[in-house]
Amino acid sequence: MLKFVFSLLLVPFSFAQAADLNGNWTGQGSAQDNRSWKAECQQMEMQIRQTETELHLISHSFRCRGFRFYHDVPIVLSIRGGQVFNGEIAIGEIDERGAYIRFADNQGHMSWVKFAFTASGGLDFSQHMRFADGYYIETSGAFTKQ
Repeated sequence: MLKFVFSLLLVPFSFAQAADLNGNWTGQGSAQDNRSWKAECQQMEMQIRQTETELHLISHSFRCRGFRFYHDVPIVLSIRGGQVFNGEIAIGEIDERGAYIRFADNQGHMSWVKFAFTASGGLDFSQHMRFADGYYIETSGAFTKQ
């Protein structure tokens, strides 16, 4: 089984005042790359802690047909004035409907992540990760709070 470990490439986000992302989220979805690999993701899990000014990704794990995408080192982002920051760098926007976050590292990896609240209180998730060599992976899913 191949493992992909992402540090800041997958980052869930808080939504200003209207949302409560604290807790454990589970879902299902799909993943695909630009080399013809495609898979259903039967088990997608995230643990998030949120304050008014900070967002903590405690862990996430996505199992997609033999692949496991995971991160288990907490990541802390700040929230200020409708924007999400990594340190002093604005990397995205948030509001009561959702968040859109962009991230690039010094190794040529780029990622965007989008979370949107559903009418039923769940989260729709999508992510695109592009690596320096042009390879990319897209994942998406629907999450509910446990």
